[in-house]
Amino acid sequence: MRRHIPLFLSLPLLLALTACGPEGTVSVEEPNPTPQGQETPSETPSVSESPSGEPSAGAAPDQAPEGEPSSGVTPEGTPPSGGTPEEAFSESHSVSFPVGAYRHEYEGEADVVYTVAGVSSSGSGRVDFTLEVEVPDLERVLGLNNLEAVCETGAGEVAVESTDPPSEAEAGSHTFPMWCDVAPGTEELRIIIRHGGEEMVFDGPVG
Repeated sequence: MRRHIPLFLSLPLLLALTACGPEGTVSVEEPNPTPQGQETPSETPSVSESPSGEPSAGAAPDQAPEGEPSSGVTPEGTPPSGGTPEEAFSESHSVSFPVGAYRHEYEGEADVVYTVAGVSSSGSGRVDFTLEVEVPDLERVLGLNNLEAVCETGAGEVAVESTDPPSEAEAGSHTFPMWCDVAPGTEELRIIIRHGGEEMVFDGPVG
C-alpha cells in the first residue's frame, strides 16, 4: 500500500529544493597551487638591512678623506725636481747699493750681482777666471777702484792680477779677465771678492 506524505511535512521540503536550484548554487574555487620552490609574495615588502658599519652589496666604495695624501709611487731611479747639483763657481752673489746721483738724493737700493765664470788651470800653477759684474741703474757710475780680489788655497791668500783692472762701471753687464798663481797640483781653490763692505766667496775644484 502506497504511503502519502502529509501536506504540512512536504511543504518545507519543497521550499528547500526550490532554494537549491541553479541560481542558488555556490561554487568554491580551490586556491591555485604554488609551484615548488617559488615563494608566495607577501603584501608588505620586506626590507633587508645591512649590519651597522658594513656597506651593502653594490654600494660605491668610500672616498678617501679630504686632505689625505695619495699613495703615489715615484719610479725608482727618477731624481727629485731640483736635485741636480750646481756647477763649481757658478753661484752668484749680490750687494745692495743706494740709488741716486748724489748722496743727498739717495732713494732706495738696488743689487749689483757678481759672478765668477770660466775657471781653468794651465797645469803650471796659473788659474784663469772671469769676474762678471751686473750693474743696475743707480743713476750714477759704480766705482770699482776699491774692489779687491784674491785667491786662497791651503797655503794662504795670493793676489789676483788683471790686464784690465776694474775702475768704474755704468749700468749693464761687465766682464773682467783675471788670474792668480797658485802651487802646481792645487785641486781646490777659493776666489774671494771684496767690495761694498761685503766679502763674496766662490769655491770649487780647479779644472
